[in-house]
Amino acid sequence: MLAVQGKPLPEGVNLMQLTIDIGYDQVFQLVRQLPPREKTRLHESVFSAMSPTTPEPVIPDDEYYEFLMNFPVVSEEEIEQILEAKKEVNKCQPVSL
Repeated sequence: MLAVQGKPLPEGVNLMQLTIDIGYDQVFQLVRQLPPREKTRLHESVFSAMSPTTPEPVIPDDEYYEFLMNFPVVSEEEIEQILEAKKEVNKCQPVSL
């Protein structure tokens, strides 16, 4: 049964849809006028609409530990080689085509 302001609509009454273009400040002022219970209801509705529908996957601790322990590590020597190569690349002048 359809209702408006808690009162049931008479049989055969149709509803209209209305779209309004108003600014953020106007919306904010309207929200500030709501009674506390309606503000709470609006807050819950907005945040439930914004929450993800599927939870983020959880990696079990043992798999996470395994991942961390097998993650590639760069040695100090490799870092030095990378920095030297970067210096050499930076010395090159761009070539016009």
